[in-house]
Order: sequence, then C-alpha cells, then structure tokens
Amino acid sequence: MFTKSKILAAALVMTLAVIAAGCGSLGKSSMVMDMSDEKSAVIELNNAKEGEFVQSGYISVTVDEMIEVVSDLNDGGKVDIEFIAVPEEQSIDELPDMDNVKYEMMISGKATQGGTFEPGEYDLKVTVGSKATGTVTLNVKPVADTR
Repeated sequence: MFTKSKILAAALVMTLAVIAAGCGSLGKSSMVMDMSDEKSAVIELNNAKEGEFVQSGYISVTVDEMIEVVSDLNDGGKVDIEFIAVPEEQSIDELPDMDNVKYEMMISGKATQGGTFEPGEYDLKVTVGSKATGTVTLNVKPVADTR
C-alpha cells in the first residue's frame, strides 16, 4: 500500500520534472531576420546572447531615401547593425566582400534612429551586443517623410 510519504515523494519528483521541463525552454535563444522585400527587414530576438548574429539578403536605397531603424528591445538589450555594400557587378561564383562595411549602427532599448545612405544595395549583418529580447525593424523611407 502507498504511504503518505511515498505519495508525497512521488508528487515532489513529478513537480520537479515539470519545472525542469518548463525551464529548459526559457534559456533557449533565437534570432531570426525576415526580409519580405528589399525595402524592409524585421529582426526577432528571443534571449539572443552576446556575439550571436544573423546575416541576410540586401536592403536597397535610392536617391532621396533613408533607412529608419526602430528597436523595441528589453532593458539592456543591444544590437549592432552592419550595412555591407554590395557591388553593382556580382558574380554567382564569387562571394561578396563581407569586410566592406559602409555603415554601422548600434541600437538599444526602445529607440528610433535613421540615416541617409549612398544609393545602392546593402547586405545586413545584425550582431547582439548584449543579451536581447524584442524586435528591430528597418524600413527604407523617402527622406521627405521624416521632415
């Protein structure tokens, strides 16, 4: 027959197992960049750790356009965004020069920043500066919209 102490011990073991299973997913980190077109990008961060990065397709800027960056990150969350110039002439057999960073922007917390860029296409590399959860959105906008 089961005694109270055996039932209590079994309940305690089950409780600890449930807690351990739930806590396992809390520490997982992820970082995803969605670029639905060449004029916008959304980076979703979930407990992303310092040094983690994502690099994706290009964002295109023409004359009289700028890039606006809006962050909605946790307190202390910080990301570095590198805009890597894509050469006009590209070869399918040759990777672009990832050291050709034309612009760099650090953004943290809840903020909006913007800047004008030379017309062209830019690969994006987003690196976590300090543990971050939230979103960062980049949008190419006409300069006139910001005046």
